[in-house]
Amino acid sequence: MRALGEGRLGNILQIRNKDLVEWRRNTDLKAQPTVIIASASLNFPMHKSLQEHPQKVYIATGRNADPERIRYWQDLNYPILITGEDRMVQGAPLIHELSGLGYKVFI
Repeated sequence: MRALGEGRLGNILQIRNKDLVEWRRNTDLKAQPTVIIASASLNFPMHKSLQEHPQKVYIATGRNADPERIRYWQDLNYPILITGEDRMVQGAPLIHELSGLGYKVFI
């Protein structure tokens, strides 16, 4: 998110290819994917394109993340997923949380 905000990385948050957008719709997926931001510090800028496009955004962090930063993002209506024992996000708990929200992998 910091690299996007600083312009060091092109915007990879939305799908622009019309064929891929059509495929997603034909596969009963939303045109734009859900974005999961994994962060231990929770100190990053939210990219403006996420507010301009209709896509769900979750912020994943660990159990010991800064409570003030958690409240900051919650006050902005971003759901927080606790997916690690310390501050870092861990893969298995993240997958478990996303599965519980109804997300699945397409292969």
